Amino acid sequence: MKKILIATGILLMLLIVAAVFVPLIYKDKIAAKAKEGINKSVNAKVNFSSADLTIIKSFPNITFCMNDFVITGIREFEGDTLTYIKALDVKLNLWDVIDGSQMKIKSVSLQNPFINILVLKDGKANYDIMKEDTSAATPSSSNFKMQLQSYSASDVRIIYDDQSLGFKMTIETAAHDGQGDFTQDFFTLSTATAASGVNIWYGGVKYISQAKAALTADLDIDMKNYK
Repeated sequence: MKKILIATGILLMLLIVAAVFVPLIYKDKIAAKAKEGINKSVNAKVNFSSADLTIIKSFPNITFCMNDFVITGIREFEGDTLTYIKALDVKLNLWDVIDGSQMKIKSVSLQNPFINILVLKDGKANYDIMKEDTSAATPSSSNFKMQLQSYSASDVRIIYDDQSLGFKMTIETAAHDGQGDFTQDFFTLSTATAASGVNIWYGGVKYISQAKAALTADLDIDMKNYK
């Protein structure tokens, strides 16, 4: 019994040491790979002010948090903010991080995201930022692989302004979450959405003012055909 207690104590101590030192060792490595991978894939400017890493709240997984994550446009959308997220948490497998070859993203959580979608009169949209597939930006060459099981967003604020249609919508204090196995070609994505302060204009006329909305929906996802 004494030997078991000693072994348990040593194991707990090792876990505590790992919880303290693993984030310090791998934080900069993951942050560099994240910035490199994202900027390879988009025609936009992507940055975040700081990054944190912890294994305490998600062991045996590890959570990588990017603070003040922002995407800004280029060319005709130069200086326009497409997305600002106060905190973006990405849950990764601890052993993948230590191995360093490929990091599998298991879940994503967004806190206080602001999404600003703009479509110009000529149809050009600020969200059309993904680069065409090249050898440098294919999923197989990325340091990160999506193996999502769930995602969530809280305190969401959205502006959608489509000048080509004369349509505008704003949403305040929204929440959304989804669960599904993104590793499968076909799966069901279970979603829940709630929002307050929904406003809609069309042709300069305001048709909906400060409405509340809620939706629970199961979606059949076809990853092979992007449907």
